[in-house]
Amino acid sequence: MFDQITLTRYRNYIDRRFMLDPQARFTFVSGDNGAGKTNLLEAISLLSTARGLRSDSLQNIGHQQSNSWSVTVNFDEHTFSTGLKPEQSKRFLIINSEEIKSMSTLDEWLGVVWLTPQMDGLFGGYSGERRQFFDRLIQVFDPPHRGRLVRYEKALRERNKLIKEGEQNDAWFKSLEQTLVETGMALAATRMSFIVRLNTILETQSTHFIAPQLQIHCAITDRLTIESAAAAEQYFFDELQRLRPSDQHTGYTTIGIHKSDIQAVHPQKNVTGDLCSTGEQKAFLIATILGHARLLKQTRDIPLIILLDDVMSHLDENRRQDLLSDLSEIDTYCWISGTELSSYLNVHPQTQHIEI
Repeated sequence: MFDQITLTRYRNYIDRRFMLDPQARFTFVSGDNGAGKTNLLEAISLLSTARGLRSDSLQNIGHQQSNSWSVTVNFDEHTFSTGLKPEQSKRFLIINSEEIKSMSTLDEWLGVVWLTPQMDGLFGGYSGERRQFFDRLIQVFDPPHRGRLVRYEKALRERNKLIKEGEQNDAWFKSLEQTLVETGMALAATRMSFIVRLNTILETQSTHFIAPQLQIHCAITDRLTIESAAAAEQYFFDELQRLRPSDQHTGYTTIGIHKSDIQAVHPQKNVTGDLCSTGEQKAFLIATILGHARLLKQTRDIPLIILLDDVMSHLDENRRQDLLSDLSEIDTYCWISGTELSSYLNVHPQTQHIEI
């Protein structure tokens, strides 16, 4: 339950406090272009360990390049504050007046996901963006996932550095490769388990949007489906060693879970998302977010916040009503921004409107 949000030197907000209806399940944020609607939703998105819905640098968020800014949210009798302090490069986190060292603690309190117009082509675009999208969904579902990702990516960067420098130290390589194998196998198993569970929800959920069949394409995950975890782990380790010479030629690590892809397949046409229409890809994305919300409500007892930034303007009227109808059936806190939203204020009895 949101009681208030305070933005200090945040984007176009110098010092702004939003007093909110704690019973509201739907919050519609409207105003002219450039008024700060997306900025408000971005501030809420920072209640996650991610970099927010813009993935912007922390140093770019402060009002007129201020070197300090903060977002403070009172939610369900708890106070969350995050931001940047002067001369600091990392975000601080304070929960109920206690400074918290690990940002991942946020994922133990709240689940925050979002859709923006920039994500419309997700299922037809670059595989790395899909991995990042699904890893963020998994992180809400399984908070330790982020820590594994951080460890894997650190080892990957260090191995790539050795490759580029032409380093031949076998012990150094093996140490990094062991970390890649240990964390990579855990990440692969988590991704596979999550996709299986999400597919089950997508197949059975009642929604107005086409629900895709999600498929993982990954050499490591493929091994997990045909042999034991120990055998797949040994395969990964052996391949990292075998491919060192060719990796030094290409300049980067060519095998691992960082090369995996998660694709959406049309359930009737049996074609991948990149071959589907823009409208179908958008429907896949919305259905996936709805399915994730339902899965989270089944498995974790934490509040879920869904942020839809200017999504309504990219849907026709029937699709807007369909989306609001589907969201009304899920126990979430939904924030929706747009230039004209007054006609949707009766979608739910617990609704509030913020005009910026």
